[in-house]
Amino acid sequence: MGNRRGSGGRQWPMRVACATFAFSVASAAGCTSGAGGAGVSTATVTVTSETLGSTSATADSPASSAFPTASSTATLSTPPAATVAELASAPIPAACDMPAQQLKGGKTATKFAPRGGEIDTATAVSVDLDGDGGHEIIAKFRCSAGGVSWPQLLLVYSHGPVLRGSVDLGKRSDQEHSDVDHWATSGAAVALTWLSYEGAGFDVQHHTSRLAMSGGRVTFVDTKPVVIESVQAEALVKRFLDAAVARDTRTMKSLASTAAYSTFAGYGPNWSDPGPCHFGRALADGCETVIVSGGVGLIFTFGVERASDGAMRISTITFGGDAG
Repeated sequence: MGNRRGSGGRQWPMRVACATFAFSVASAAGCTSGAGGAGVSTATVTVTSETLGSTSATADSPASSAFPTASSTATLSTPPAATVAELASAPIPAACDMPAQQLKGGKTATKFAPRGGEIDTATAVSVDLDGDGGHEIIAKFRCSAGGVSWPQLLLVYSHGPVLRGSVDLGKRSDQEHSDVDHWATSGAAVALTWLSYEGAGFDVQHHTSRLAMSGGRVTFVDTKPVVIESVQAEALVKRFLDAAVARDTRTMKSLASTAAYSTFAGYGPNWSDPGPCHFGRALADGCETVIVSGGVGLIFTFGVERASDGAMRISTITFGGDAG
């Protein structure tokens, strides 16, 4: 079908519009365009742009009217969407000192105890990441090696389920823990806010990123730090403590309420070696730190609030005893 013969036996290239169509092929010997009658059987042939481009056959006679001349739009099948229910038996990559395996009931095999993990079906999101019309499922996977939780894995599945790729948040931060705080679909991607932190919620850092697919591979891009209230609060307390060491009472009073300043000043004024004061996930919980006064380490808990003008200030300072 790739060429046709014109007058004089010369071969001419035949171009056919990119289309999918069906037509009848006469099987009786000597059957020509428009011919009919008994003994002629038909078969349905589907011609696509791919087969037109790859065929090497030539026509022995000029194209007849039996060959369709009208073009039509190609119809591509849409793959089925992945579902949350499929996650119960999903394959997962190696994690938390466990090998790659297939989940049972959404959990890792009990033979690896005390190591273990579970996929989060409640917060999974569905979006067509690769543009093929079939939605992928993106889910969080949390595990531990018998102690505290490791950083979350973000797993991407197509129907099956087939694991298309994963993102280890632990490799996106140098802190001990990393978890997704919030995510939502955004076009053909997932926009997320995630946090990384130390221990039981100290030195919390917030980030935004975008999970997508490019060339069939999962990508995790556009990661940026987010300055939030906890970071501002830590900076505020640090300024206060630095001012205490410098005996800058004017700055101290400008950053704290009268009651908070008075409580703190009663243990001074020979301040030195202030420690960090990290706020956890809840700003209302305050932060705890140690600062040396007269050669003794003292524990203080700082509380902060927003003033009516929107400015942040230290609202309370509570003495917590001798650090020993």
